[in-house]
Amino acid sequence: MKKLLIGVGLALALVAVIPRAASAQAIGATDIDITLEGIIILHYFSNVDVTIDSASMAAFLGIGPDVDEGTSGGTATLVGTDFDVDLDIVPSDPINDPAAANLVLRNAWAVRALSTPGTDVGVTGSVTGNPLGHTGAGGESIDITSATATPASFASPGLVTPQYGDVTLALDFTNATAAGVYDNGGEYTLTADFI
Repeated sequence: MKKLLIGVGLALALVAVIPRAASAQAIGATDIDITLEGIIILHYFSNVDVTIDSASMAAFLGIGPDVDEGTSGGTATLVGTDFDVDLDIVPSDPINDPAAANLVLRNAWAVRALSTPGTDVGVTGSVTGNPLGHTGAGGESIDITSATATPASFASPGLVTPQYGDVTLALDFTNATAAGVYDNGGEYTLTADFI
């Protein structure tokens, strides 16, 4: 038994002394460089339908649907077989000018962009279709006199969180004498570029 224990001890000692085969392993580190070119992505609506309800138009004008213009009177004269009195009403002027009304389209566009450091992004608006004609009525129109994008310039926002912006359309309602849909010819164009 003693010999067996000595034999097992020698065998264990030999296993500990004999070198084991090394595992195969190779390591290599790679440095990577990525070049991103400048890019501008413009998100916009190709069509926008807006309804201006009568209450909002009345509030813009500052004139309600029924307006008391005070008192008047006069002397009746006989015209043919009718008594005729000219009360000569002079309607009160609107608070705001319907020939110079602004329509602000909030969050009408968004831009994602990558630019070189120190280069900003600019967004401009322009009227590319005017006037905005009435469907079904002849000669009825709303003039779009200008289109402005705000903010007009900003630092490059990157690709994840876009820069949102508004469009302000200057409208002239002088030739809009009919209720209904004005959808013929009105168009604005947005341009985003590096500045």
